[in-house]
Amino acid sequence: MREPGHIGLNIVFLDPGMGGMETYVRQLVPNLLGLRPDLRLSIFVNPVARPALAAEPWADSVDLVTHPALGRRYTRALSELTVLGLLANRRKVDVLHSLGMIAPLRTDAVSVVTVPDLIWLHRPRTFPRLYQGRRSTSPFSGLERPRWPSRPLSPSCVGVSVSARARSFSRSR
Repeated sequence: MREPGHIGLNIVFLDPGMGGMETYVRQLVPNLLGLRPDLRLSIFVNPVARPALAAEPWADSVDLVTHPALGRRYTRALSELTVLGLLANRRKVDVLHSLGMIAPLRTDAVSVVTVPDLIWLHRPRTFPRLYQGRRSTSPFSGLERPRWPSRPLSPSCVGVSVSARARSFSRSR
């Protein structure tokens, strides 16, 4: 298996001042570039967060990609599910890493999804009422019955701890 030459990072969810996930992104990018200086990185970002990321010391080494339909209020998740896959395909991304639990329904890239926390699974009332109690909101639900896969999905889960992995993956079945 060859190493990917072009990685896309889906951080459409990111708004300035988010805290933990923003810190994670700001550390992830320079570390990826440090490991693979020849790596091409496309960072898919909403228009509000773009100026803050453009000021980062590593910004000249990556492509900050946005689109008018990407990350708009009230339709952010929908744009990640639809528009983002098209943008990643146009840029010929090999791997698309979605850091905020939502990935495109369809893309030619290998898709990796990070689930940063599980509070919405264990305490659904902390999540918007629209999604409470809906099993289909699980980022793992596609592992059991993909709807429009462009590539086979792997039924695997990597967790930051054995406990988190066991709890999150067992909830998907």
